[in-house]
Amino acid sequence: MNQLKALPILFILAGTILFAQEKLKVTYEVIPFYEPAAKETMEVIAIPSLHVLLIEGAESQYDYVPRIDNAQKEPMSGTFATMENRALGTLYKNVETNKLIEETKIETKPYLIKDELPKIDWKISKESKLIGEFTANKATAQLNDYQITAWYSPKLNYKTGPDKYWGLPGLILELDEVLYYDDGGKEGNHYKFISLEIIESKEKIKIPTKGKVISKVEFEKEEQDHFNQMMEMYKGGVDKD
Repeated sequence: MNQLKALPILFILAGTILFAQEKLKVTYEVIPFYEPAAKETMEVIAIPSLHVLLIEGAESQYDYVPRIDNAQKEPMSGTFATMENRALGTLYKNVETNKLIEETKIETKPYLIKDELPKIDWKISKESKLIGEFTANKATAQLNDYQITAWYSPKLNYKTGPDKYWGLPGLILELDEVLYYDDGGKEGNHYKFISLEIIESKEKIKIPTKGKVISKVEFEKEEQDHFNQMMEMYKGGVDKD
């Protein structure tokens, strides 16, 4: 069950006025999924992961949280495993300056993606539901090849959310990103709200600084080039055998 940790009644009643002055810590569980169109012989293993979003004003940082006791089923030979949602680096967003900075890696080489926040053309509906103690409204969008369904709370006056998502008139508490295949299969991630706290900390929101500075488009090209090189190496090894 979703819970609100250390959340005073005054915090809930004060609404948008108090939220604008506080630093929030929002915890999400990210649950990957893969649903093939037809029955497959390979086993699919989805590994949920915890992530924390720290918010102060227009700034936020999003981080992966390692589980101390996380006994997971290891994929055996011949199985397909859906790994955890994202790399271990910090993702920084500023919704006023439209800035995104993200730590990531290709193998062991660090990169620092500096770019604008993605433009998301949200369509807000009248549908709503309760998430924890908050009434959340539904919004949908198309981002690249993914269909996005988000649930945001207007009472939480922050235009941000988990991962790269942002731009709604309230904090995104829950989100689904789904990629549909031509054969009817689909895969994606479900971002589940776990908890929300006010935290007292004088530490500033972390802005990543380490790694080769690169744009999102440039990084995706280097990532594809690396993948192609690995495939060529693999094919070469197979041919020699």
